[in-house]
Amino acid sequence: MKEEAASIKKKTVYLPVDIDEGLRRSAQKHRRSFNSELVWAIQLVNKVTSGQILR
Repeated sequence: MKEEAASIKKKTVYLPVDIDEGLRRSAQKHRRSFNSELVWAIQLVNKVTSGQILR
């Protein structure tokens, strides 16, 4: 657990209103927290931009 905590960094992110609202709607629809939805979206973008998922 200590190793995992060391790899986590606190960040402040400013999102455009339309993205914020979309993530909140999606989180509510899928019964997830906003933070979980945001992490999922960031991971998806990372996979697409790194070529792990074909566009």
